[in-house]
Amino acid sequence: MTIENNRFLVMGLSGLVQCDLIGAINERFPGFASITVDTEGEAIEATRQGKGWEFAFLNLGPDAFATSDLAKALAELKTKVILMGSAAEDAAADSPFPVLVRPFTGADILRLLGYKG
Repeated sequence: MTIENNRFLVMGLSGLVQCDLIGAINERFPGFASITVDTEGEAIEATRQGKGWEFAFLNLGPDAFATSDLAKALAELKTKVILMGSAAEDAAADSPFPVLVRPFTGADILRLLGYKG
């Protein structure tokens, strides 16, 4: 799998975690397209702009995400969701969604993206 032309949605992250996440992806795949948003509402609006998202990194726990309007919008786009943050990490063992657990490395991110090689 290659991800050079894929698009990434990042929601609810800021500061060092957001920089580390985007930096790790950009280091391996320069020029990827991404958008960062703060809220679920902004993320839903981004899904309505006619652009698909191959991957979404969301600062949400699995229970909150599973029942959200954002989950429905991303499912319609067939977006692969990766959850992050304390709520996601606390429920990682039972989560039906992949969870990126801190501290993470570039290799951890690539593994969750399905990249091999």
